[in-house]
Amino acid sequence: MKSLQMWNNALSGTIQLTDLPGKMEVVYLFDNQIKGSLDLDRLPGTVLTLFLHLNEFTGKVSLENLPKCLEHLDLSKNQLSGTICLISLPPALKDLVLDNNNSQGSLDFTRLPKSMRYIYLSENRFSGTIDLRNLPESMTFLNVRSNALSANPTKGHLSVVGWTSTPVWGKPRTFLNPSSCFCHGADPIDGHRKVVGQDQYPAL
Repeated sequence: MKSLQMWNNALSGTIQLTDLPGKMEVVYLFDNQIKGSLDLDRLPGTVLTLFLHLNEFTGKVSLENLPKCLEHLDLSKNQLSGTICLISLPPALKDLVLDNNNSQGSLDFTRLPKSMRYIYLSENRFSGTIDLRNLPESMTFLNVRSNALSANPTKGHLSVVGWTSTPVWGKPRTFLNPSSCFCHGADPIDGHRKVVGQDQYPAL
């Protein structure tokens, strides 16, 4: 069996992904009520697509030992927590969707796979500054809105290296990639949200 499609049911309880058949390529278990932790370290090496969003998974999830051929990973809208490592993702990964969880810690975008197209990390608790100078050329969409990313206390906008006119380090530069980037953060002065990468900083 190469495809498991059991999405949009009322499946509950826990699941052991390590028990998937050895030649599995597509796993659709999204929009259920599955609970427990996620062990992604021993998935079949053939998995290309793993959709587990809209469930009730909890705990920290490791992204460091995913199948090298994995292209699409969606863990959004669960209750995952802890930090995530983005520097050891599979070389074939194109889409990473982790929005609407409770993940935290800093975000390192400096060693993403060259194949990466979309990253959704909004509605979490990530903090610190982010460096956008080394994103893959294939990257077209990055969403990190509604987190706890650092703001410049004098300007009120996020400190995004390679994007703002006042980067945290390095020479000022204009960031041209990706085509869409959502990086909203709280203004420490007036509490409004600001848009990064614009000449003006309108409240949203």
